[in-house]
Amino acid sequence: MKGVAALFFLLALAGASGCHRLEVGRPTTPLDPERFVAFLPDSVPGWTAEEPKRLGAEQSKMRPPASMASREFRRDRETMSVVIVDGGGDPKVHFMYLAERRPDGSRHLTAPLPERNGSPTVERETEDGERELTAVVGGRFIVQVVSRSASAEELRRTFDLVDAKKLAQVR
Repeated sequence: MKGVAALFFLLALAGASGCHRLEVGRPTTPLDPERFVAFLPDSVPGWTAEEPKRLGAEQSKMRPPASMASREFRRDRETMSVVIVDGGGDPKVHFMYLAERRPDGSRHLTAPLPERNGSPTVERETEDGERELTAVVGGRFIVQVVSRSASAEELRRTFDLVDAKKLAQVR
């Protein structure tokens, strides 16, 4: 039932936000992360990049299945990560990443979502002090930038290093 509720909510969200970037069609098999790992930023000014990591849908324990590519950046003892997730356009995956978790364990999402570079976006700070910028790119991919130490503006600038227009075309 929760999956159905998430689907209807995302249908309403797509209409309410005036954006048609949240695909709500039949989910497809997540792509191999090799198809989108190149969209992770190679560098972020002032930060040192680690090698990218890949996790195929068959390796992931996520349900519904998803594949991922990620890269960590370091500055002294600080870290920032950029993650691209392909859930095959499944609205349940979108909801998992976009919704805010409440203290009672429920999830909540408010529409309309603001857009950044044409992608519906949520920015928040978690209760443990971690900043997140999460966007749905091309109605399929989740791009998330996360850090405890980077400012919200640094997260935005890092997200801007992802070529969202080209990533949206990957199928």
